[in-house]
Amino acid sequence: MVKCWKLNFIDGILFLCMAVYELTCILNPELDNKELIKKIEGWLKEIGAKVRKKEEWGRKELAYRIKRNSYGFYVFWQTEAESSKIGSLLPKIKLEKDIIRHLLVKTA
Repeated sequence: MVKCWKLNFIDGILFLCMAVYELTCILNPELDNKELIKKIEGWLKEIGAKVRKKEEWGRKELAYRIKRNSYGFYVFWQTEAESSKIGSLLPKIKLEKDIIRHLLVKTA
């Protein structure tokens, strides 16, 4: 479901579209991940995303080792965000050393 708002400006019309995204992160299982989860949610708020659903899937065994880890702590978010702003989230996720893997998918 995509919601669009029509904003009128002096030099034209601008359409801002909100799309639904799913973000899944595998976090370092050896750390207390509460602070990192709050940090990621803070990044989502910075770009104006609304969190529809959050699920902590917990510690699971990985199919293969990633960054010397055999286990990972899985967290899933379903968010609604502007398509133009979601790209600013990816560099922050990639630079965070305690996020082992991530997947961001546009669902609608």
